[in-house]
Amino acid sequence: MLLPQIRSVILRSQKEQVDVALPWLLALRWGEVLCQIVLIGSVWLVMDIEIPLLPVSAIIIFEGGAISISIFSIDAMHRSPTR
Repeated sequence: MLLPQIRSVILRSQKEQVDVALPWLLALRWGEVLCQIVLIGSVWLVMDIEIPLLPVSAIIIFEGGAISISIFSIDAMHRSPTR
């Protein structure tokens, strides 16, 4: 078993890494959704290609909902008391 001092340093550095990486991952996921919307809109309007907008919109809404749920669950996890 690790010494308590070493263990606390390891756990603290892991939490700092998560705190740094998480906002970037969320920004990348929202950027992905935004790029999909721009791409679909440009193909539909500029190139005049028929796209089934209802299923494509449902997929984009599902992705946005999944991102929002992950944000709320991660926020709840950070607010819960640690051991």
